[in-house]
Amino acid sequence: MIRLLAIISFCFMTIPALAAEHYSDHDKFCGELSDAHCLANINKALMEAEPLGIEWLKLKSYQLDYFYDKQMFEQLALEIEPLVERKDLPVVFTSQLNFYFAKALNAQGDKQRAMHYANETMQQLEGMYDAFGDPLRVIELANMQYVFGDKKRAYQILLMAENRFGKSKDANFWYELNEQFANVFFAWDNIEKAIHHRTLALPYAREMGTPNKLSIALGNLARTLQLHGEHALARDYYLEAVEYLHSPSDGVILAAYQMRLLQAYFELQQYTQAKELLEQINMEKLSNPRKKELEPILSVLGSQI
Repeated sequence: MIRLLAIISFCFMTIPALAAEHYSDHDKFCGELSDAHCLANINKALMEAEPLGIEWLKLKSYQLDYFYDKQMFEQLALEIEPLVERKDLPVVFTSQLNFYFAKALNAQGDKQRAMHYANETMQQLEGMYDAFGDPLRVIELANMQYVFGDKKRAYQILLMAENRFGKSKDANFWYELNEQFANVFFAWDNIEKAIHHRTLALPYAREMGTPNKLSIALGNLARTLQLHGEHALARDYYLEAVEYLHSPSDGVILAAYQMRLLQAYFELQQYTQAKELLEQINMEKLSNPRKKELEPILSVLGSQI
């Protein structure tokens, strides 16, 4: 179920390392359904399930995964708040609540509370790893260390996962492992190794074939290459990435990718393509720092925000 370790990616945005999912993945539940139908189906099934029963917990985790995936952090926090302090829930589900709540609070700027729930999660995941050795749990733990704790410790955990589960045939495991290795190397300013691991992650995303994973993997690799000055390759990967972003709920990520693609066109002196793309970007979906970042380019192109 884990896949969003990935999103630090997402143009190395203001939300560090969106991270591993837990024991549910809404993509698996929804299959080929559109985003709107996916959420509607989850909510309908939730209403029909016995509250706090096994099926309800499973469906609730799909719902939380959906909100997290779409970066709907306010809604995510609202759903978790009534549940997060309950003492009668399974520890695996509680760890998921703490994990998502820490990420949602962090995204909303509530760093102190985010750290509290991050610490709760790390303690729970350490215990579950010791007990079960689940490779996806290990990567979740590494991600929490990366975002809220110690990057060196995160790296050590990832090495341990690679050594212990090196015979795994799970594409999702290898995808997430390489994306998280890339995050750590990027934080350590080793962009060449970050590119190496993003490149290794992409075939696993292609093997899984889900639009969300593909858009994230392609966008991650594109941004890392872009920061390394490889603008033509970055352009090509961004062009492919945006092909997987069709839902209205993808608006923030789409605008970010288009902005970075615009920058690539500009660096390549492809001003005609840059001007055409500029007309397609929904500026309301860009943060103020991103708009500020675009101002020098727009002045050359003769446009304004």
